[in-house]
Amino acid sequence: MLSTGTIPQSLSSIHNTFANIVPDRSLGIPISLFAGLATTSLIFLTLRDTCAPAHVTRIAPSESKSDAKTNSHIIPSPLKTQIPTLSHEEISTLPYPPDIFPGARDVPSPYGSTRAYEFGPVTGPKVLLIHGISTPCIALHSLATTLATTHGCRVLLFDLFGRGYSDGVSDLPHDERLHTTQILLVLTSSSLSWVGDGFHILGFSLGGGIVVDFAVAFPKMVKDVILLAPAGLIREEHFGWKGKTMRKWWFPDGLWGWILRRRVRGAYDTVPNSSSSPPTSLQISDPQFDNEQYESQGQVDSELTAAVPASSAATNSDTRLPFDDTPISSLLPHITVGQVMRWQTQQHQGYANAFASSIMHASISGRKETYKKLWGSRNRIEGQEKSERNERDKILVIVGEHDDVIVAEELEEDLKVVVGERFGTRDDGGDIFDEKIAWKVIESAGHEFPITRGEEVASLIGEFLGT
Repeated sequence: MLSTGTIPQSLSSIHNTFANIVPDRSLGIPISLFAGLATTSLIFLTLRDTCAPAHVTRIAPSESKSDAKTNSHIIPSPLKTQIPTLSHEEISTLPYPPDIFPGARDVPSPYGSTRAYEFGPVTGPKVLLIHGISTPCIALHSLATTLATTHGCRVLLFDLFGRGYSDGVSDLPHDERLHTTQILLVLTSSSLSWVGDGFHILGFSLGGGIVVDFAVAFPKMVKDVILLAPAGLIREEHFGWKGKTMRKWWFPDGLWGWILRRRVRGAYDTVPNSSSSPPTSLQISDPQFDNEQYESQGQVDSELTAAVPASSAATNSDTRLPFDDTPISSLLPHITVGQVMRWQTQQHQGYANAFASSIMHASISGRKETYKKLWGSRNRIEGQEKSERNERDKILVIVGEHDDVIVAEELEEDLKVVVGERFGTRDDGGDIFDEKIAWKVIESAGHEFPITRGEEVASLIGEFLGT
């Protein structure tokens, strides 16, 4: 919080900064209006923090339902707002039918309801899967199904708050505390004991950052850690000037959230809402198509790229399908990522807030110290078993060769630093990285590889787990 003596100088400095660095209408509004909004927001938030106790609520009351007793704000999912209005036939044609997986259940809590799915052999190795920042857990359909049917795993996956069929939470930041709470709620809702014997945990993209936080917090509960293009170590240099400006301490969270929510909600405004047919080639290649709108849509779709622009890893000769046109699963070729995202953006009133809050508060970058704790405690007691010391020998990390969100070469370099600082060097001069991390690269694949190459990823996981 700024001291009252520095407020006028700070406001003047901020206004001048915006006037100098923000191109006119770069965010779709005149620079004078943008700078005015930023300055006005800072005045309001500063006076609010000075005159009254701080509150975490950042979302307009009209967007949520408030419980007067608990002062919680729960945004109902399409399971409550859309599904009751549809016939069985209409439900079956949705891009994300609520019965897409077996073993569906809804987990009630003071934070709202969480949609979870659990299936596979009861006695098989237990694997918890956590999806990324935008696409709900249907994105892991091929991977989860293959782990259960081919590798005999008992799989459990769920929609993060504000995605798919889980309610939205508008009065709490979507950070490691909320994500950890949701995981524990899902685990304890099972008829099987997931906590007692432990389980393996897997995370994709943002889910990878969530997994790291959880595995470090509960080392006795989590056996093996599997990270698919994980967030948490994205370099600050990849945040564009907009992202860097918004991440400054003086930039109001409320204004940042408004900008991100506006982008997310507008990403599909001009795209036809078709839940039964894939996008036509005209929608992709028509030269009259609004390029600016399509670019914004692509940024939101491609997981973290609303805040992290594409890197130079992707080349002009890349012939892979756009993220929107990617089939959501090899077992569901008629459903695309774009259709699921369009449905979620239009039907889930809590999604825009969940996305924006995750960008602001979740484990996306700067988590090196947490990563260093993945292998367990440093304190060894002679004679103790590894399980008693809460140690893991190795973690599995899988990346896409051409991923432009989690750049493979950079992640490998950063993980080598993490391992080096955590374990030092071997006495025989060998590579400690290969000893502590099973590093796998999916060739000719981008950030979407857990979606498009689910069977291949499941095979690598099965090999790592010994299934």
